[in-house]
Amino acid sequence: MTKRIYLDTKQDTIDLAHFIAPLLGPGSVVTLAGELGSGKTFFVKALGAFLGIQEEIDSPSFVL
Repeated sequence: MTKRIYLDTKQDTIDLAHFIAPLLGPGSVVTLAGELGSGKTFFVKALGAFLGIQEEIDSPSFVL
């Protein structure tokens, strides 16, 4: 199932991550698509925080 969600603010992004986190379990897959700088890493960092991930989360595109 594919859903497109457009968020207007950083708080909207944090709220979405907070909503999605408890729905995920082992083996869950979430894919993100968007332009460079569209907030994908910001979302993943927020999601990771709600999931209790303590490792640093970096964007792979910043390496490029």
